[in-house]
Amino acid sequence: MISSRIATCTILSCLIAALVAGADEPEKRQETQAASPAFLVEFRRLKSEYDISIQKRFEKFEMDSSGIKTTDERERLLKSVRSDSEAIINPAVQKSFELVQPHATDSAAVEPLVWIATRGRTTDNAQAAAVLLMEHHLTNPQTIDMAFGLRRSDLPWAERLLRAQIAAPDLPEEQKPKQVLALAQTLQSLIEKRPDDAGKVEAEAIQLFTQLGRKYANQEYRGGITFGELAKSSLFEIQNLSVGKVAPDIVGEDLDGQAFKLSDYRGKVVLLSFWASWCGPCMAEVPHERELVQRHANRPFVLLGVNADLEKSSVTPILKQEQITWRSFWCGEKGPFGLIARTWNVNAWPTVYLIDHSGVIRAKTLQDAALEELIVEAEKAMK
Repeated sequence: MISSRIATCTILSCLIAALVAGADEPEKRQETQAASPAFLVEFRRLKSEYDISIQKRFEKFEMDSSGIKTTDERERLLKSVRSDSEAIINPAVQKSFELVQPHATDSAAVEPLVWIATRGRTTDNAQAAAVLLMEHHLTNPQTIDMAFGLRRSDLPWAERLLRAQIAAPDLPEEQKPKQVLALAQTLQSLIEKRPDDAGKVEAEAIQLFTQLGRKYANQEYRGGITFGELAKSSLFEIQNLSVGKVAPDIVGEDLDGQAFKLSDYRGKVVLLSFWASWCGPCMAEVPHERELVQRHANRPFVLLGVNADLEKSSVTPILKQEQITWRSFWCGEKGPFGLIARTWNVNAWPTVYLIDHSGVIRAKTLQDAALEELIVEAEKAMK
């Protein structure tokens, strides 16, 4: 069951992604329109209509979410957003696929096929679009970027696409480490989702990360981080940060410069939240986190943050404005590429860990019912 916290972030992220993807430069579009085939021109018209509808829904979501105070209200809003989003996305995907399918071999079809696959995701049309991309445009730059962008997803066709690209003899050499990384991260995300096959999936993920670290150790990935460093932190996560493992200690400073450790809170249930003020989904969860802190006051529970803002001074007014009273480790001047975030292999914001009173990682999502159970366990252990 997906938690309300993660569901909120997922829907918000998808809406934002849709808006960003739809923000094409009008001048550039007008320049290429005349030379584009008719089916591509019609697709772009359909997509424009879709972008407008999604933008309106996003604006409504922002207005509605600002007044949310309870978990029930949150769930009702999520249900409404899911329903409204599907009503916008599914017809647009269907029409677009019917339009482009007869022209699937045309290089101009890549743009709409990629859009159909990424927007439709689990729909039959999305899977069919992915098959057409694999058959006709496997190593097209847009297809490569799409496959990399879907790393860590549990879409079966995304995993198949990555495997096909890595095996393709015409995959550009400079793209190989990225696609190997993407497949390794995808498998890593599937370890807990495929319990019957977890050992096999984990072994292949470890093999791919090890290969990446050896073959591309000093090649930069981004932000000054090399593939070797990323492989190292990913292997650390698999071997030390899985559910059921004792959480490794974090030693650092809070936003006031005071030293402290994660292990200082042994005996309490810890919700460890990696966040930043520049992260929209992170900030959208602050009201719920504040509610948790208030609800479980005087109980063996603590919410600890790991903040990735580049400067402490930029966080101070946010703490006051949003009434963030709980303590946060600071990642340092490298922000999301700082030591704590890199050691814990945090590549998505927010990331949460639910740690029990014995220091054991019990979940990587927040579910209120599970949190309550762990607090009760901690209370019994104190007696």
